[in-house]
Amino acid sequence: MYEIELQVDGALKGVRMDHLWECVASKRAFIELDSVKKIKKVSDKLGKILVLDLDRISAIVQVFDELGITVLDDHKLERPLWSLANIDASNFEGLPIEFSISDKLSEIRKQMLGEKNLTFTPVPKEINATLRAYQTDGINWLERLRLMFLNGILADDMGLGKTLQAIVAITQNRVKNKAPSLIVCPTSLLYNWKEECSKFNPKLKVLVVDGVPTNRKKLIDNAAAYDVIVTSYTLLQKDLDNYKAIVFSYLVLDEAQHIKNRGTRNAKSVKMVQSEYRLILSGTPIENSLDELWSLFDFLMPGFLSTYDRFVEKYVRTSGAALTKNLEYLRKKIAPFIMRRMKADVLQDLPPVSEIVYHCQLSELQMELYKSYADSARDALVKLVKKEGFDRVQIHVLATLTRLKQICCHPAIFAKEKAESGDSAKYDMLLELLQTLVEGKHKTVIFSQYTRMLQIMRSDLEQKGIRFLYLDGSTKNRLEVVKHFNEDATIPVFLVSLKAGGTGLNLVGADTVIHYDMWWNPAVESQATDRVHRLGQKNSVSAYKLITLGTIEEKIAEMQNRKKGLVKKVVSCDDEAITKLTWEEVLELLKT
Repeated sequence: MYEIELQVDGALKGVRMDHLWECVASKRAFIELDSVKKIKKVSDKLGKILVLDLDRISAIVQVFDELGITVLDDHKLERPLWSLANIDASNFEGLPIEFSISDKLSEIRKQMLGEKNLTFTPVPKEINATLRAYQTDGINWLERLRLMFLNGILADDMGLGKTLQAIVAITQNRVKNKAPSLIVCPTSLLYNWKEECSKFNPKLKVLVVDGVPTNRKKLIDNAAAYDVIVTSYTLLQKDLDNYKAIVFSYLVLDEAQHIKNRGTRNAKSVKMVQSEYRLILSGTPIENSLDELWSLFDFLMPGFLSTYDRFVEKYVRTSGAALTKNLEYLRKKIAPFIMRRMKADVLQDLPPVSEIVYHCQLSELQMELYKSYADSARDALVKLVKKEGFDRVQIHVLATLTRLKQICCHPAIFAKEKAESGDSAKYDMLLELLQTLVEGKHKTVIFSQYTRMLQIMRSDLEQKGIRFLYLDGSTKNRLEVVKHFNEDATIPVFLVSLKAGGTGLNLVGADTVIHYDMWWNPAVESQATDRVHRLGQKNSVSAYKLITLGTIEEKIAEMQNRKKGLVKKVVSCDDEAITKLTWEEVLELLKT
């Protein structure tokens, strides 16, 4: 905080800023002094009217609103440091205001704006990652904000490592603040955060708040024993009372488009949680809607962008030259608190492909179905192997493992009948990821080996009005479809059957690949990714792999890692992969 000392001389002394705002907004060039000051004089029943120079008054109103001054009277008030971000002597030029600022505050302001060199804390030894230059810059920027108790938005493009930068910042802050940090994210990313924390800092004790209400309350009551708490926007709403007594170190919002609408329960609930620092992570462009920008900053630093009505009046309802001037002012004001890098800006720092793994737990319905089928299939296979021998039952093994993989993808493709979309946790995760990619103007290719799964996606994209193209084994004009996707920037999604489109296609029009289901050999997935990452590709490519935890998919991933480099021959189909499995490995895959 810093202190403002205001002294007022003249006829406006005692007038509230609200009344001057009303005059400026309605273009009313006078003010009834007695009514706005609430002064009653028996001898002067008519009161006094003051004629206003609206241009000068407007400028005064704007700058005092920035500072949080609500009444023109002699007084002192404390204000947060962030209110100085856009204030210097130039704001007062040509105005009837004498302005001065202490040398100490001037130095702090320079530090806030990045005009002063600082010595930053080295990346902690616990961090298990080699940071690129732009990531180090981002971590230093977060520390700069922390040093002045400021908050900000890390808005790097998808795939540039926002999660890693946030984990480093949380780790650095643990040195001086032992309170846990709270991460709020979409339901689909709950366990992904736990995996990422374990990967980049195995020493962090992470608690995922999930399950039934009584269980969640017990977990939250024990929050002090952990370094990081992870919950979803939906569960935070329900558990808000349990969080009110806790002051967190960091409060991090992931995929913060979930609070862009200021009136939603998501937005209202996160703003009620106490924390020392607040951080927003968002890979989608934040300049899409100024209303949304206001809501984000209302979470970070309430009052920074004034009240919602005044913000709309200044940046939404204005037009022409005035709007251009106002928007430039807004850009300058928020710049110190937003860090945004695009892939094109840091291309030289990036590997050819950014590989990103998303994890989720099965839904309750999926888990029941998965356990029931796995247990009965294991018993049946054990009897069959005893009777005929492992080598002679390969087709049964293949069918069993394939069915388990299908349950992980969506019960509808296992049961061969229409199921609700909410029955698949992985599919919900895909839809959330896809929404973010579409909003971020990315072109995405989704690979699946199950055409029935692709048809479910196809149906939902049609209902949502998202343009897409589709390719499977029955597609006749493959090259025409591919050319259309590469050349038409308005088509954000391409659904491709892995068997039909995993080789022989050139999809350089895309910059993102999603592998919806697990393939037995990573070389096949790499071949599919290479449809996008190949000669002629001008953008950096992100490849996402979606894996359900505690299932055959997670075990396949572990198996791939164990066997990496051991099997030189490329396995091109499931049949061939199964012949390379031992009976012991099959039993391991069938465990629940």
